[in-house]
This record gives sequence, C-alpha cells and structure tokens, in this order.
Amino acid sequence: GSAGVSAGTPRSSAELREAVEVAKSYLHERAYEFFETPEELDAVLTTVAQHTDAHSDFLTGEADVIWRGERNEEQNEAMLYIKRENPAKDSPSYVNRLLAALFLEDMAFARLQILPKEPLKMRCGNQLCVNLSHISLP
Repeated sequence: GSAGVSAGTPRSSAELREAVEVAKSYLHERAYEFFETPEELDAVLTTVAQHTDAHSDFLTGEADVIWRGERNEEQNEAMLYIKRENPAKDSPSYVNRLLAALFLEDMAFARLQILPKEPLKMRCGNQLCVNLSHISLP
C-alpha cells in the first residue's frame, strides 16, 4: 500500500489474542527461562502483536514486519519495555534480540550469542523490521 511508516493496520482484540496464541506455539523452551511468570511472557507477546500490523507475520512471513512501537532515538531501533512483576526490574529490550531469544532454534541462537549486546542487524536493511527471518546471522 501507499501508507506511510506511521500508519499501520492495528489488530482487533480478537486478532491480538490469536496472534499471541500462534506465537506461543512457536516459542523455544528457553523463552520461559527469561520470565518469572507466564503473564510477563504473555504481556511481551501482546506488545509485539500490538505494535506490528494485522496480517503481518514475524514468525513465518517473508515480507518486512515494521515495528510501530517505541524506538531508541539515537539508532532508530525497535525497542520495548519488558514489564516485570516488580516494576523496578522493568527492562528496555531491542525487539529483534528479544524475538531471537524467544523463538530462534539453538544453532542460530548460539551464533548470535557471540555478538555484542546491541541491536541485531537486519538483512533487509530496515532496522525497524522485526521479521525473524530477516535477522542477519554471523
């Protein structure tokens, strides 16, 4: 379409719930180690669904999936805050690193572990894209 970056197609509440359920079916078991409660994980998956367009697919799609949420000003990178049960532990996270940790299989994830704790590079050249398949593996 001809919509600008700011305009997107938000998911309805039913689409949000469905997107979260679909995402959960793809989670790597390590995902559960990052969160103290299932609610924290659900909140992150809901945030991802809220800030990506309806009909976009960061798990199995091929097209860019543009992040509509918070971004880090200096680098224009997709960011989100992980909300913890204890608000003092709320932590900013680069969306592409977070999704890699939650979903990538072990071999790919291990290759990313050698990189500095900075945003991952996206092969498509768009650092606001959060499509897992666009992550550039070293």
